[in-house]
Amino acid sequence: MSVESLLARAEKYLQTAALLLETGDYASSISRSFYAMLFATRATLRTHELDPSTHKGVFTLFNKHFIQSNELPRHLSGTLRRAMDTRQLADYAEDEAGFGEEDATSILEDAQHFVEHLRRYLT
Repeated sequence: MSVESLLARAEKYLQTAALLLETGDYASSISRSFYAMLFATRATLRTHELDPSTHKGVFTLFNKHFIQSNELPRHLSGTLRRAMDTRQLADYAEDEAGFGEEDATSILEDAQHFVEHLRRYLT
């Protein structure tokens, strides 16, 4: 996928996350918010011709090539890690880990800022 198509997919997932939040499907909203961030991160990695095959690989290479090099602000790494960890619980916990509207809203807002930051960086 191209940088542009990855960013378009990130935007689409943000919209889906917002719709899921409105319907009260908080765990699914959290998941889509994370995947929006993942696609934006993959777009950023693509600019360095990096294409990891796992979520952990995306996180590791993003930190190595963009955070540790101070090309992007450190807080983005923490935002991505929090979303990744929360998505893991939301997707795989038997009881959806008790996530509520506040949790899903917080992750969605983080994802919106994260994707926007990377979009500005890439354009």
